[in-house]
Amino acid sequence: MAAGIGYFAIALGFAACVLGIATIGAGLQLQRPHLVVLSRRFAYGALGAALLACAAMQYALFTHDFSIQFVAENVARATPKLYTFTAMWGALEGSILLWTLILCGYLVFVVRRFQDRATEGMV
Repeated sequence: MAAGIGYFAIALGFAACVLGIATIGAGLQLQRPHLVVLSRRFAYGALGAALLACAAMQYALFTHDFSIQFVAENVARATPKLYTFTAMWGALEGSILLWTLILCGYLVFVVRRFQDRATEGMV
């Protein structure tokens, strides 16, 4: 179950990123402010998907879902809860997932911080 949710979240986040890039690119190229404003929503979608993927990974780690290769290789039933929590970023795949979450959070911060400048200079 956690693996399916995780894969879905990663696919959803990828789609949000690709659609966000296409939307903002089209908005800037065609001088359409409404497309630039619309592209902000995809940043929130990417952050939501990253949160969901991290939550699915943590759920898999804490429930010891050994059908997931990452869990089988990085935790054991005897591992204390603190180490189980930090096991997500203890290996390459989990570290990439954590950095994706951090970068999506930063992206949302930048989008919110500079939202007034998004359509500046457009006709």
